[in-house]
Amino acid sequence: MVGKPNQNIPAAPLKPIPAFEEPFSRVIIDCVGPLPKSRAGHQCILTIMCASTRFPEAIPLRNIKARTVLQALLKFFTLFGLQKEKIVTFLRMKVYML
Repeated sequence: MVGKPNQNIPAAPLKPIPAFEEPFSRVIIDCVGPLPKSRAGHQCILTIMCASTRFPEAIPLRNIKARTVLQALLKFFTLFGLQKEKIVTFLRMKVYML
């Protein structure tokens, strides 16, 4: 137990975890890199994960310029459709887009 020896820490109340309506209604997007350069010249990975099904997608990128990331996201959203909610994480800074 962490804290002062004579301090009682109350247990946190349990709360239900919200169930998502349908697969890909909420996605988590992150950019990983720079990594060692591959033979094809890719140095970064754009990761996209469905929050309800935990389906992962990893897209190799040559760089993380806006145009490159946009093209990769466009391909992904063309296949799976637009989501209701996106959670974007870049450089360990979370930006919530509703």
